[in-house]
Amino acid sequence: RALTSAGGREVSVLPATMHQLVDPITRALLLASSVGADPRRLSAALAAMLDARPLPSGRARSRKTLLLAPATGRPIRLHRPGLPFTATETARALALLELARRLDDPCPA
Repeated sequence: RALTSAGGREVSVLPATMHQLVDPITRALLLASSVGADPRRLSAALAAMLDARPLPSGRARSRKTLLLAPATGRPIRLHRPGLPFTATETARALALLELARRLDDPCPA
């Protein structure tokens, strides 16, 4: 009622889990911590951070597909039906890739 009386239109209330209520920055930090604990979690962490799913290699690229090249391992393809990836989301993904690279090589030459 408060939202409707304040001018809200088509107001609805839906249940949410605690996971869904975590803000994007906290979520990214938690996922970065996960990758730090186990670098093999990089692909899953990227997918979770971007609300995307891994896409097998060889599939066509589109604005809804993001191709990332980690320093080690195979390229990571992520796909999100419905929404293209934004520049901000791509920057977040690249930052997590950089963190994974630094964790893999903590003492660069």
